[in-house]
Amino acid sequence: MNAATAFSSAAARLGGVTTRKMFGQPCAFLNGNMFLYTYAGELVLRLSDDDRPKLEGARPFAPKGGRGMKEYVVVPDTLLKDSTQLEAWVDRAARYAASLEPKIKGDSGWVKRPRTDNAR
Repeated sequence: MNAATAFSSAAARLGGVTTRKMFGQPCAFLNGNMFLYTYAGELVLRLSDDDRPKLEGARPFAPKGGRGMKEYVVVPDTLLKDSTQLEAWVDRAARYAASLEPKIKGDSGWVKRPRTDNAR
């Protein structure tokens, strides 16, 4: 499976996901927090501090010519070939995004909205 197919499959499978383009590429969001996208033919996940080192073969994500994005990793090609494991890692990324402070679109762009449910 390639990154674009994996992205489309995951975005369709998960509930509450919205998609839009960033960096010219499709991105998936939960509560306004990006957790999944493709970039230069690769699949990128946003993972928690605990999960990032557990994904064998993943490398930190940095857009070409840019600084690394701390919570984001590039999914290894081996994981794209294992749909069961890939789904599990996408689910981890979605759970992490859902645990973050929700963001809403305001007049000056996306802003964090304080949680009221103590869901962390």
